[in-house]
Amino acid sequence: LLLSHGADIDYKDADGRPTLYILALENQLAMAEYFLENGANVEASDTEGRTALHVSCWQGHLEMVRLLINYNANVNSCDNEKRSALQSAAWQGHTRVVQFLIDSGTLVDHTCNQGATALGIAAQEGHLDVVQILLETGRGRSSMQMMVLCPSGC
Repeated sequence: LLLSHGADIDYKDADGRPTLYILALENQLAMAEYFLENGANVEASDTEGRTALHVSCWQGHLEMVRLLINYNANVNSCDNEKRSALQSAAWQGHTRVVQFLIDSGTLVDHTCNQGATALGIAAQEGHLDVVQILLETGRGRSSMQMMVLCPSGC
């Protein structure tokens, strides 16, 4: 109703979060799809550069992640600290989301501003299933070699 009366589909709340971000946070799949069908910017971000994909990955909302990627969310987008959606999922131990992102072509060895990779984050947080998935891709091996050579994250 609001959209039909000219409401801004990419409206941001007082905390700078776009509507799609909030829908993703709350896992409101049907509403998110409605907003996307009506032109919501899938890459709209909050004040820290986090998109709906980032928050969906952090929360482990696999179906929301699928929806956003189907609407061309950039699987390699980064927030202001250069943290990726994969790193968000790895941090929280969401194995199914991690696997889906890998299958969708995300960069496994990406490093954020602090020098961490998804593999390093998963290992630090004790998410061994995520570590295994990342190592099985073969692309996480350079990250593991770096962790062995420099375990303090230098």
